[in-house]
Amino acid sequence: MAVTKRFIFSESRKLAADFGKVIGHPARVTMVSRLAEGDVISYTDLISSIHLKSSTLYDHIEKLERSGLVHRSLLANNKAGYALDLVLYRKMLNAVRVQLNATAIVMDLHSMEDDWGGYVG
Repeated sequence: MAVTKRFIFSESRKLAADFGKVIGHPARVTMVSRLAEGDVISYTDLISSIHLKSSTLYDHIEKLERSGLVHRSLLANNKAGYALDLVLYRKMLNAVRVQLNATAIVMDLHSMEDDWGGYVG
């Protein structure tokens, strides 16, 4: 009988991997970034300046919702919007930092920046 990944990987590693899967597209990175800046955001504000078809954008929002990272919520004017589950978001970010030792990596990359903000490598 095979051992499932539920038993062989820590919760932190699974959260880090889930976060990677969830934000694994630039449109979803943009959406999560916008949601992390504020409370509830309207669909229009969430997708503004992301130049993809409406159906594609909706698919990306659905993926974020299925992950539990984003949920529908009400704006102040009682219209529908989207919000980030900040507790899950923080858990996932922390898991990524812990699993990838991100602090050390970021510090190393900063020392490699050239005068234009790019990375020498």
